Amino acid sequence: MPLNSKRNQEASITISNKIVIKVSEEFVDLTGYYKEELLGKSYKELSKILKSDFCDEFGSVSDEIDIYIFTKSLEPREVIISKKIDHEKMNILYFFYEKENSRIENKFLYAEQLCLDNRYGIGIYSAPDLTLLKANEKYIYYMDEPFNRKENCIGKSIEEIAKDFKEDKIREKWISVIKTGKTGYVKDFMSDRHGTGATYFDSAIVPIYEDGKVKYYIENRIDVTDRIRNKMVIKAQAAEIERRDKKIEAIMDLADEQISIFDKSGRLIKISKVILELFQANKISNINDIKDEIIIFDVNKNKIEFEESKFSYIEKGKEINNYRVIIGTRNLEKHVVISGKPIFDRKGNFERYVLIIDDITEKVQAKIIEEQKNKLEAIIRNMSEGLFTIDKEGNINILNSSAKDFFYNIDLANKISENFLKVKFYDSNDNIIKPENLPSYRVLKGEKINEYRMTLKRKGLEYHFNVSGSPLYDEDGDIVKALLCTRNVTEQVNSNTIIKMQKKQLEAVIENISDAIYIADKEGKIILMNAEGRGLLSDYYAVKNADDFNITKQAFDTSGNEIHVENLSLKCALRGEKIKNRTIIIKRSDKELTIRVNSTPIYDTSGNLIMALACYHDITDLAEKEKIIVEKYRQLEVLKEEAEIANKIKSLFLDNMSHEIRTPMNGIFGTIQLLEKTPMSEEQSKYITLLKNSGNKLLTIINNILDISKIEAGIHKLNDGKFALKKITDDIYTNLLESGNSKGLEIRYYFDPNAEFIAIGDELKLKQILDNLISNAVKFTEKGYISFRVTKVSSDNDYVKIKFTIADTGIGIDERFKSKIFGIFSQGDISVNKKYTGTGLGLSISKQLAMMMNGNISFESTLGEGSTFTFTCSFKKSDYYEKNIEVMNDNKISEDDNINNLWMNKVILCIETNSIDKEVMESIVERKGCKYIHAHNISEALKILNCNYVDLILLDMKLNKLEDFEKIKEMRISRVKGKNIPIIGMSSYTIMENREILMNLGIDHCISKPFNVEEIYNIFEIYL
Repeated sequence: MPLNSKRNQEASITISNKIVIKVSEEFVDLTGYYKEELLGKSYKELSKILKSDFCDEFGSVSDEIDIYIFTKSLEPREVIISKKIDHEKMNILYFFYEKENSRIENKFLYAEQLCLDNRYGIGIYSAPDLTLLKANEKYIYYMDEPFNRKENCIGKSIEEIAKDFKEDKIREKWISVIKTGKTGYVKDFMSDRHGTGATYFDSAIVPIYEDGKVKYYIENRIDVTDRIRNKMVIKAQAAEIERRDKKIEAIMDLADEQISIFDKSGRLIKISKVILELFQANKISNINDIKDEIIIFDVNKNKIEFEESKFSYIEKGKEINNYRVIIGTRNLEKHVVISGKPIFDRKGNFERYVLIIDDITEKVQAKIIEEQKNKLEAIIRNMSEGLFTIDKEGNINILNSSAKDFFYNIDLANKISENFLKVKFYDSNDNIIKPENLPSYRVLKGEKINEYRMTLKRKGLEYHFNVSGSPLYDEDGDIVKALLCTRNVTEQVNSNTIIKMQKKQLEAVIENISDAIYIADKEGKIILMNAEGRGLLSDYYAVKNADDFNITKQAFDTSGNEIHVENLSLKCALRGEKIKNRTIIIKRSDKELTIRVNSTPIYDTSGNLIMALACYHDITDLAEKEKIIVEKYRQLEVLKEEAEIANKIKSLFLDNMSHEIRTPMNGIFGTIQLLEKTPMSEEQSKYITLLKNSGNKLLTIINNILDISKIEAGIHKLNDGKFALKKITDDIYTNLLESGNSKGLEIRYYFDPNAEFIAIGDELKLKQILDNLISNAVKFTEKGYISFRVTKVSSDNDYVKIKFTIADTGIGIDERFKSKIFGIFSQGDISVNKKYTGTGLGLSISKQLAMMMNGNISFESTLGEGSTFTFTCSFKKSDYYEKNIEVMNDNKISEDDNINNLWMNKVILCIETNSIDKEVMESIVERKGCKYIHAHNISEALKILNCNYVDLILLDMKLNKLEDFEKIKEMRISRVKGKNIPIIGMSSYTIMENREILMNLGIDHCISKPFNVEEIYNIFEIYL
């Protein structure tokens, strides 16, 4: 077909260097392949995909070729291919034009439908090259491996894919069709399909013409295997019938006793010996006679009805193979194996039936006897008791494995006399047994022996046997053998011996045990009473049963109530009751006893009561000791109460001491701080500093002594509140910087950013611990540095663990004092002329406080090099600041003397009993421009509140009476009714340590005396 001008719009592919580099959409539509499946493929790979070597078909001058290619679904497409060479790009373009009306599925609708039906094998080949263009599954099934799959045979020649094409019959037929152009037929052709057996088919090869030439060949294959096989079966049956006839004639000549022959009506033509023995010959003439008389069982003696047995096959003309049954009548029974075959005439009609009955009764009975013998021997061989027989000459005939224990060495001698030479025999009374009196000889004399106990002694060991024996007689009644049975009872005898010994030991234990033991049978009769039991009862000889236990004595409970005999231990146990550790008092005529009683019923394996057991333990001495202990305990309770009273007195003393010392100290400190704010000369300022430092040292000593006293008294408590941890440590660092720099020391400070949070804990105790550790570092370090580090160790949802580390390059600690460093009043140098001053309380108090805060203090130190103290503690986390904490930490008042305009004319009511503290506080208040009102007590303050406007109340907490607390509540109520007046508590008492109590009373904030003036001004800043 000539090329047209629109060829470049047809299906095309571009190949460069034998690789596909471009595929048109029309080519995709033509073949059904995706571009991705074709791009990048080599020429050989493309030829394999399209099942066509079209590139090789072009000659040096050919412009186009007519060829078949195959789609992705293996459908043939007849196309005209032309090529164009792009010399500039070194590419070859192939154009594919599908010939009009060339599709097979449209040309051969009938063949296409046959392919789809798949009842017959349809294969369509191209002419003249015989390439398979299309085939259904039925046709492909006849191909050889691997061509019996569509993808492996479509597009290949018949010579390559069809094994049977090489057979002369098929090849000749194809050659004939090709030469003549006429339809060819092959009938009954055999093919071995993949080794699955011979199959047969008929083949019709039809040439299809176009334009006067053969264009296609269609082969139609029809499976005729069943037809051929039926022919073969009929032919084989005819041969078999003839062979059987001859065989039957030969068998009948050789096996007259086993064979019975029936005709098709069931009449007996020949009767076997077995049937003659089972039935009277004159009564058996046909199969129905046998049916009425015969009884049939299977090998398990289950009855089988005639119609259900294979005897019914005789009438049906069915074959019987080795059918084993038991047959018989009322008088006779035989085991038989039955086989039978029908005989057919040449036309295949049932004519006769030959029945062979093999009598195996004797074989079966012999087998049963053999099995019984084997079972008996197995029983004898595996019996736990020994069994052996001895003939009259003394020979051992039968001997099982258990009987070998009875003999010295049965493998060396078979005569009983030889085995008894090295063994001595004794009776149950340990008397030696003479040979003629041994059981074997006695039985051979006709005596029967039953369970005769004897002992064998050999090789220094003893064996105990029970021997039984009986004589065996022959048909004439003469004794021929002795049958003996031995049972080894050595373990039983030894166990009985041990049990007897243990019984004696148990009786000795019971007799000598320190508890009184009484055992009564179920009727209440006393069957056992040990020595202690007899000793407990002065009248034991009169006690015969459980009812006799109160004849000459009385029993009482611990409350003094008499116990009736029915409620005593044995009587309770006989009723099935248990008593555990009951204490009773027994009053005898001679003395009174305290007894601890236990009793229990005893049952047999069936749950029936058989006896009762009671144990009496004399605890008279123990009871007396308990009385003494109770008295001692009472005395201890009295001492405890006295100690608690003393502790309260000590607590009160400490409170009073705290107040009496802190009150004048507050006046001293307040006066010093006020003096600092007045104009002074350099000399005066120096003296004030000396006073201030001395006062601080004195206050530290006083606080330490009070703290250690409270710790020892157990009254030191933590006062938890919220505070900013970083603010606390920053303030401590500021003080450290001042004191350290004054000695020329390098100060290092690090605060872990992860440790910055609002903590809940005792702020004052934390400061006290850190101040102690840092002041020690400053005191004992002359040169070098002091390092203060705060780091976060761990945290969870509620708590944060913090580590404080104070390191110095000071004098260090001597090894001799390391174990004592946390002791009270412990110091490295305790001489009067010691270089470093101190009481030795700081570390002891710090350690105790750290432990109260669920923390700890540890240290490492080298003499002459320095020390490192580590303080760890856990604080609860808080998510917010309280107003007083937030402001106090972040808004310090400046230290100048300028009057805060915000405080001008603010009215402050001070309730103070001490005149010096009153004067000091008045000066502090008025320095800031505030109005000062004084009240000596709360009652006076309440009156002032009713008449005056007050902005802030300063309350001295010298409270000794309950009325004072009630008045604070009254003041609080007054405040609530009037204005919201803040109350600031001030005290030198230890009650300040329990802020929760004060807050419940209405106190807004608490400060301890002596206080810092700046602390007062910070409070003004918060509450005014």
